[in-house]
Amino acid sequence: MNRISIFLCALEIESNLACSFTEFQQEFAQLAQKYQMNWQMNDASKLKRVLIMGSKSSHCVADLLHRGHESEMEAQILVFV
Repeated sequence: MNRISIFLCALEIESNLACSFTEFQQEFAQLAQKYQMNWQMNDASKLKRVLIMGSKSSHCVADLLHRGHESEMEAQILVFV
């Protein structure tokens, strides 16, 4: 029987590191390679690009558009369906 160990974790780190995000990624990549990790790191200061699908109810669509316009969503709305 083959066993697969999976550990999923989402973290947001606030730091005063002396290195840049890219440098931190490069250093972490070395550690990840050593332990054969599959990993992904995203810069939280960059807005996520999203597609939003709304229902036919106009209040739902209006609410989402309003939140996007008022920057209440930490995302860049690319498409609204």
